[in-house]
Amino acid sequence: MKYFVLYFLSLLFLATTAHAAEWKSVDLPAYSNDIHNIAIGSDGLLYEVTSNPNGYVFASILDQFRFEPTGRFTGEIMAKRNAYYLGTSCDAEGEGHRGTWTKDGTGLNFAISAGSAMVLSFRLLSTELEPSHSC
Repeated sequence: MKYFVLYFLSLLFLATTAHAAEWKSVDLPAYSNDIHNIAIGSDGLLYEVTSNPNGYVFASILDQFRFEPTGRFTGEIMAKRNAYYLGTSCDAEGEGHRGTWTKDGTGLNFAISAGSAMVLSFRLLSTELEPSHSC
C-alpha cells in the first residue's frame, strides 16, 4: 500500500508539471502568516497542521461555501472548514472518509487512502512538526 501511495504521488507530480505553464509562482497569502505549519491539499485548499500524541490534524484555513435553497427564490449561504484526522495507528478520518494514511521518506507528503483509492494528499511546507508520527 505504501508503494502504491508513493507511485500515485509521483504520477500526480508528473501530471501537474505537464500544465505548469498555467500556474504562476506566488507567496503564501497574508491570512496564513501566523500559522506555523501549513500544507497544501490536493483539493487546492491550504491546511493548518498540528500534531499531538494522538496523531495529526489537518484543518482547512479558509471556509468552503455553498448555497442551500430554502424556497423558490430564497436560500442560505452555508460555510464550513474541512478537517482530517490522522491517528498514530495509521487510521485516517475526515469529511465522510475513513481509511489509512502514509507519509513519504521526506516527511513532507502525506496521503490518505480508502482501500486502493486515494482520498486526499497533502504537501507539508515545513518539517518542524513535533511530535513526528510515521505510518
